Amino acid sequence: MKLQIYLNKVLLIIFFSFSPIFTQVLCDISLNLESIPSSEREILNNFSHEIKTYIESNKWAIEDFGDEKIECSIQIYFTSASDNKYTAQVFIGSYRPIYNGTLKSTKRTALVRLLDDKWEFTYIKGQSLIRNETRFDQLTSLLDFYIYLLFGFDNDSYKSLSGSPYFAKALSIANLAPRSGKGWERSIGLYNRISFIEELLNPDFQNFRKSYFAYHRRGLDWLTTKKVSGQKNIISLFETAKIIKSDVNSRSQFLKLFFDTKYLEVVESLKDYEDKNIIQLLGSVDPSHKLHYEQISKK
Repeated sequence: MKLQIYLNKVLLIIFFSFSPIFTQVLCDISLNLESIPSSEREILNNFSHEIKTYIESNKWAIEDFGDEKIECSIQIYFTSASDNKYTAQVFIGSYRPIYNGTLKSTKRTALVRLLDDKWEFTYIKGQSLIRNETRFDQLTSLLDFYIYLLFGFDNDSYKSLSGSPYFAKALSIANLAPRSGKGWERSIGLYNRISFIEELLNPDFQNFRKSYFAYHRRGLDWLTTKKVSGQKNIISLFETAKIIKSDVNSRSQFLKLFFDTKYLEVVESLKDYEDKNIIQLLGSVDPSHKLHYEQISKK
Protein backbone atom coordinates (compact mmCIF):
# COMPACT_ATOMS: atom_id res chain seq x y z
CA MET A 1 0.00 0.00 0.00
CA LYS A 2 2.79 2.45 0.94
CA LEU A 3 4.57 1.62 -2.30
CA GLN A 4 1.42 2.35 -4.30
CA ILE A 5 0.95 5.71 -2.56
CA TYR A 6 4.57 6.56 -3.28
CA LEU A 7 4.22 5.66 -6.95
CA ASN A 8 1.04 7.75 -7.22
CA LYS A 9 2.90 10.75 -5.81
CA VAL A 10 5.74 10.25 -8.28
CA LEU A 11 3.29 10.08 -11.17
CA LEU A 12 1.60 13.28 -10.04
CA ILE A 13 4.95 15.06 -9.84
CA ILE A 14 5.85 13.87 -13.34
CA PHE A 15 2.44 14.88 -14.68
CA PHE A 16 2.60 18.42 -13.34
CA SER A 17 6.25 18.78 -14.31
CA PHE A 18 5.46 18.21 -17.97
CA SER A 19 1.96 19.67 -18.14
CA PRO A 20 1.47 23.12 -19.72
CA ILE A 21 0.85 24.98 -16.46
CA PHE A 22 1.62 28.40 -17.94
CA THR A 23 -1.28 28.58 -20.36
CA GLN A 24 -1.44 32.35 -20.86
CA VAL A 25 -2.21 32.15 -24.57
CA LEU A 26 -4.99 30.35 -26.41
CA CYS A 27 -3.98 30.10 -30.04
CA ASP A 28 -5.69 28.49 -33.03
CA ILE A 29 -3.16 27.26 -35.60
CA SER A 30 -4.07 26.42 -39.19
CA LEU A 31 -1.91 25.34 -42.12
CA ASN A 32 -2.35 25.69 -45.86
CA LEU A 33 -0.17 23.11 -47.64
CA GLU A 34 -1.62 23.29 -51.15
CA SER A 35 1.50 24.82 -52.72
CA ILE A 36 4.03 22.23 -51.56
CA PRO A 37 4.65 18.61 -52.67
CA SER A 38 2.68 15.83 -50.99
CA SER A 39 5.91 14.28 -49.65
CA GLU A 40 6.62 17.48 -47.73
CA ARG A 41 3.06 17.65 -46.44
CA GLU A 42 3.53 14.34 -44.65
CA ILE A 43 6.50 15.77 -42.74
CA LEU A 44 4.22 18.55 -41.47
CA ASN A 45 1.50 16.24 -40.15
CA ASN A 46 2.09 17.27 -36.55
CA PHE A 47 3.46 20.75 -37.18
CA SER A 48 0.38 22.74 -36.12
CA HIS A 49 0.12 20.75 -32.87
CA GLU A 50 3.80 21.36 -32.08
CA ILE A 51 3.42 25.10 -32.71
CA LYS A 52 0.31 25.26 -30.54
CA THR A 53 2.01 23.32 -27.72
CA TYR A 54 5.08 25.56 -27.91
CA ILE A 55 2.99 28.72 -27.60
CA GLU A 56 0.51 27.54 -24.99
CA SER A 57 2.93 25.70 -22.70
CA ASN A 58 5.46 28.51 -22.30
CA LYS A 59 5.26 31.41 -19.87
CA TRP A 60 5.27 34.78 -21.63
CA ALA A 61 3.67 37.30 -19.28
CA ILE A 62 5.82 39.40 -17.00
CA GLU A 63 2.93 40.03 -14.61
CA ASP A 64 0.15 37.81 -13.28
CA PHE A 65 -2.78 37.76 -15.72
CA GLY A 66 -4.92 35.60 -13.44
CA ASP A 67 -7.47 33.69 -15.49
CA GLU A 68 -7.21 36.06 -18.45
CA LYS A 69 -5.76 34.64 -21.66
CA ILE A 70 -4.43 36.19 -24.84
CA GLU A 71 -6.60 34.92 -27.69
CA CYS A 72 -4.83 34.59 -31.01
CA SER A 73 -4.86 32.84 -34.35
CA ILE A 74 -1.95 31.96 -36.62
CA GLN A 75 -2.54 30.90 -40.20
CA ILE A 76 0.50 29.57 -42.04
CA TYR A 77 0.48 29.44 -45.85
CA PHE A 78 3.40 27.37 -47.11
CA THR A 79 4.79 28.61 -50.43
CA SER A 80 7.76 26.24 -50.97
CA ALA A 81 9.42 23.22 -49.38
CA SER A 82 12.60 21.29 -50.14
CA ASP A 83 15.02 19.24 -48.01
CA ASN A 84 13.39 20.32 -44.73
CA LYS A 85 13.61 24.00 -45.67
CA TYR A 86 10.35 25.95 -45.91
CA THR A 87 9.11 29.35 -46.91
CA ALA A 88 5.74 30.59 -45.78
CA GLN A 89 3.44 33.52 -45.30
CA VAL A 90 1.96 33.84 -41.85
CA PHE A 91 -1.14 35.70 -40.72
CA ILE A 92 -1.23 36.69 -37.06
CA GLY A 93 -4.40 37.85 -35.34
CA SER A 94 -5.30 38.59 -31.74
CA TYR A 95 -8.38 39.72 -29.85
CA ARG A 96 -9.53 40.96 -26.50
CA PRO A 97 -13.03 41.20 -24.97
CA ILE A 98 -14.96 44.46 -25.07
CA TYR A 99 -16.29 45.59 -21.70
CA ASN A 100 -19.55 47.25 -20.75
CA GLY A 101 -17.91 49.60 -18.32
CA THR A 102 -16.23 47.14 -15.95
CA LEU A 103 -18.19 44.05 -17.00
CA LYS A 104 -16.88 41.78 -19.75
CA SER A 105 -19.30 41.47 -22.67
CA THR A 106 -19.60 38.70 -25.25
CA LYS A 107 -18.15 40.97 -27.94
CA ARG A 108 -14.49 41.01 -28.96
CA THR A 109 -12.25 43.53 -30.67
CA ALA A 110 -9.34 42.62 -32.93
CA LEU A 111 -6.05 44.06 -31.71
CA VAL A 112 -3.73 42.73 -34.42
CA ARG A 113 -4.37 41.58 -37.96
CA LEU A 114 -1.02 41.28 -39.68
CA LEU A 115 0.34 39.39 -42.68
CA ASP A 116 4.05 38.58 -42.73
CA ASP A 117 5.05 37.14 -46.12
CA LYS A 118 8.75 36.53 -45.44
CA TRP A 119 9.19 33.51 -43.19
CA GLU A 120 11.97 31.03 -43.93
CA PHE A 121 12.86 28.20 -41.56
CA THR A 122 14.17 24.65 -41.27
CA TYR A 123 11.99 21.96 -39.74
CA ILE A 124 12.72 18.28 -39.22
CA LYS A 125 9.83 16.00 -38.35
CA GLY A 126 9.81 15.08 -34.69
CA GLN A 127 12.26 17.79 -33.64
CA SER A 128 11.66 19.46 -30.29
CA LEU A 129 10.84 23.15 -30.36
CA ILE A 130 13.04 24.60 -27.63
CA ARG A 131 12.63 28.15 -26.43
CA ASN A 132 15.88 30.05 -26.04
CA GLU A 133 15.64 33.82 -26.33
CA THR A 134 19.43 34.24 -26.24
CA ARG A 135 19.92 32.31 -29.48
CA PHE A 136 18.32 33.03 -32.85
CA ASP A 137 16.31 30.24 -34.47
CA GLN A 138 14.47 30.75 -37.74
CA LEU A 139 11.38 28.94 -36.49
CA THR A 140 10.99 29.65 -32.78
CA SER A 141 12.38 33.20 -32.83
CA LEU A 142 9.62 34.33 -35.16
CA LEU A 143 7.02 32.77 -32.86
CA ASP A 144 8.62 34.44 -29.83
CA PHE A 145 8.71 37.78 -31.65
CA TYR A 146 5.02 37.74 -32.48
CA ILE A 147 3.78 36.40 -29.16
CA TYR A 148 5.57 39.25 -27.38
CA LEU A 149 4.09 41.65 -29.94
CA LEU A 150 0.60 40.37 -29.15
CA PHE A 151 1.20 40.73 -25.40
CA GLY A 152 2.41 44.28 -25.97
CA PHE A 153 -0.72 45.33 -27.85
CA ASP A 154 -2.98 43.59 -25.36
CA ASN A 155 -1.33 45.38 -22.43
CA ASP A 156 -1.41 48.74 -24.20
CA SER A 157 -5.17 48.37 -24.66
CA TYR A 158 -5.74 48.09 -20.88
CA LYS A 159 -3.11 50.42 -19.42
CA SER A 160 -1.30 53.24 -21.16
CA LEU A 161 2.17 52.27 -22.45
CA SER A 162 2.19 49.06 -20.38
CA GLY A 163 3.10 47.04 -23.46
CA SER A 164 6.63 48.52 -23.59
CA PRO A 165 8.41 45.62 -21.79
CA TYR A 166 6.92 43.15 -24.30
CA PHE A 167 7.81 45.29 -27.30
CA ALA A 168 11.34 45.56 -25.89
CA LYS A 169 11.56 41.75 -25.71
CA ALA A 170 10.41 41.51 -29.32
CA LEU A 171 13.07 44.02 -30.34
CA SER A 172 15.75 42.01 -28.52
CA ILE A 173 14.75 38.93 -30.51
CA ALA A 174 14.81 40.90 -33.77
CA ASN A 175 18.29 42.20 -32.95
CA LEU A 176 19.57 38.61 -32.66
CA ALA A 177 18.53 37.83 -36.22
CA PRO A 178 21.14 38.00 -39.00
CA ARG A 179 20.44 41.03 -41.15
CA SER A 180 20.71 38.82 -44.22
CA GLY A 181 17.84 36.67 -42.93
CA LYS A 182 14.67 36.96 -44.93
CA GLY A 183 12.17 39.19 -43.15
CA TRP A 184 14.72 40.40 -40.60
CA GLU A 185 16.66 42.67 -42.91
CA ARG A 186 15.98 46.39 -43.10
CA SER A 187 14.19 47.02 -46.35
CA ILE A 188 11.78 49.46 -47.93
CA GLY A 189 8.31 48.00 -48.15
CA LEU A 190 4.86 47.83 -46.66
CA TYR A 191 5.98 45.84 -43.66
CA ASN A 192 9.34 45.23 -41.98
CA ARG A 193 9.64 43.48 -38.60
CA ILE A 194 12.48 45.43 -37.06
CA SER A 195 11.30 48.83 -38.31
CA PHE A 196 7.81 48.07 -37.05
CA ILE A 197 8.91 47.20 -33.52
CA GLU A 198 11.23 50.23 -33.43
CA GLU A 199 8.25 52.44 -34.23
CA LEU A 200 6.33 51.01 -31.29
CA LEU A 201 9.18 51.93 -28.93
CA ASN A 202 9.95 55.29 -30.53
CA PRO A 203 9.10 58.17 -28.13
CA ASP A 204 7.58 60.05 -31.10
CA PHE A 205 4.81 57.42 -31.17
CA GLN A 206 4.00 57.51 -27.45
CA ASN A 207 1.07 59.87 -27.92
CA PHE A 208 -0.49 57.51 -30.42
CA ARG A 209 0.01 54.57 -28.06
CA LYS A 210 -1.67 56.59 -25.32
CA SER A 211 -4.56 57.24 -27.71
CA TYR A 212 -4.58 53.52 -28.52
CA PHE A 213 -5.23 52.85 -24.83
CA ALA A 214 -7.96 55.52 -24.71
CA TYR A 215 -9.56 54.11 -27.88
CA HIS A 216 -10.03 50.76 -26.18
CA ARG A 217 -10.46 51.42 -22.47
CA ARG A 218 -12.29 54.76 -22.70
CA GLY A 219 -13.68 54.31 -26.16
CA LEU A 220 -14.93 50.83 -27.04
CA ASP A 221 -15.38 49.85 -23.37
CA TRP A 222 -17.50 52.95 -22.74
CA LEU A 223 -19.83 52.76 -25.73
CA THR A 224 -22.55 51.02 -23.71
CA THR A 225 -22.33 53.05 -20.49
CA LYS A 226 -20.86 56.41 -21.63
CA LYS A 227 -21.53 56.48 -25.33
CA VAL A 228 -20.81 60.14 -26.14
CA SER A 229 -17.52 60.14 -24.23
CA GLY A 230 -16.59 56.80 -25.76
CA GLN A 231 -17.16 58.05 -29.29
CA LYS A 232 -15.15 61.21 -28.62
CA ASN A 233 -12.20 59.15 -27.41
CA ILE A 234 -12.35 57.08 -30.58
CA ILE A 235 -12.29 60.26 -32.67
CA SER A 236 -9.45 61.65 -30.56
CA LEU A 237 -7.19 58.84 -31.76
CA PHE A 238 -7.61 60.05 -35.33
CA GLU A 239 -6.71 63.57 -34.29
CA THR A 240 -3.49 62.23 -32.75
CA ALA A 241 -2.81 60.13 -35.84
CA LYS A 242 -3.14 63.22 -38.03
CA ILE A 243 -0.33 64.91 -36.09
CA ILE A 244 1.85 61.78 -36.25
CA LYS A 245 1.41 61.51 -40.01
CA SER A 246 2.23 65.16 -40.61
CA ASP A 247 5.06 65.62 -38.09
CA VAL A 248 6.65 62.18 -37.59
CA ASN A 249 6.06 59.59 -40.32
CA SER A 250 3.47 59.79 -43.06
CA ARG A 251 4.07 56.11 -43.95
CA SER A 252 3.99 54.68 -40.45
CA GLN A 253 3.60 50.89 -40.36
CA PHE A 254 2.07 51.12 -36.87
CA LEU A 255 -0.70 53.45 -38.03
CA LYS A 256 -1.33 51.31 -41.11
CA LEU A 257 -1.72 48.19 -38.96
CA PHE A 258 -4.18 50.00 -36.71
CA PHE A 259 -6.35 51.33 -39.54
CA ASP A 260 -6.34 48.03 -41.46
CA THR A 261 -7.45 46.26 -38.28
CA LYS A 262 -9.99 48.78 -37.02
CA TYR A 263 -11.66 50.66 -39.87
CA LEU A 264 -14.91 48.63 -39.92
CA GLU A 265 -15.10 48.81 -36.13
CA VAL A 266 -14.70 52.60 -36.28
CA VAL A 267 -17.53 52.87 -38.78
CA GLU A 268 -19.81 50.75 -36.59
CA SER A 269 -18.87 52.67 -33.43
CA LEU A 270 -19.55 56.08 -34.99
CA LYS A 271 -22.48 55.23 -37.24
CA ASP A 272 -24.90 57.42 -35.27
CA TYR A 273 -22.46 60.19 -34.32
CA GLU A 274 -24.25 63.46 -34.88
CA ASP A 275 -21.37 65.57 -36.24
CA LYS A 276 -20.77 64.17 -39.69
CA ASN A 277 -17.77 66.49 -40.15
CA ILE A 278 -15.70 63.71 -38.60
CA ILE A 279 -15.91 61.87 -41.92
CA GLN A 280 -13.43 64.31 -43.43
CA LEU A 281 -11.01 63.76 -40.54
CA LEU A 282 -11.26 59.97 -40.76
CA GLY A 283 -10.81 59.96 -44.53
CA SER A 284 -7.84 62.35 -44.49
CA VAL A 285 -5.97 60.31 -41.88
CA ASP A 286 -6.83 56.93 -43.41
CA PRO A 287 -7.52 57.49 -47.13
CA SER A 288 -7.31 53.75 -47.89
CA HIS A 289 -10.66 53.26 -46.16
CA LYS A 290 -12.25 56.59 -47.00
CA LEU A 291 -15.19 55.02 -48.81
CA HIS A 292 -16.06 53.00 -45.71
CA TYR A 293 -15.96 56.08 -43.48
CA GLU A 294 -18.34 57.83 -45.85
CA GLN A 295 -20.93 55.20 -44.95
CA ILE A 296 -21.26 56.90 -41.56
CA SER A 297 -23.19 59.76 -43.12
CA LYS A 298 -25.69 57.29 -44.63
CA LYS A 299 -26.60 55.49 -41.42
